[in-house]
Amino acid sequence: GGLSLLRALAAPLPAARFCPTGGIRAANVADYLALPNVIAVGGSWMATDALLAAADWPQVRKLAAQAAALPRGS
Repeated sequence: GGLSLLRALAAPLPAARFCPTGGIRAANVADYLALPNVIAVGGSWMATDALLAAADWPQVRKLAAQAAALPRGS
C-alpha cells in the first residue's frame, strides 16, 4: 500500500483521485501530496490525543496551518 500503491495506480487509472488516511505523518505528508492522483490526505498528527487532552489549541492550529501550506501535486 502507501506511496508505492498510489504510484502504481496512476497509470492504469489516470482519472482516479485518492485521499489516503492511514500512516500519514508530518514526515511523509509532502510525499503523498506530491503525487498527482492524491487530492487530499488525512492525518491525526495535527491533533494528537496529547494535544487534545491538554487543550493545546494554539499548537493544533499551528500544525494544521503548516499542513495546509504544504505544496500539492498537479
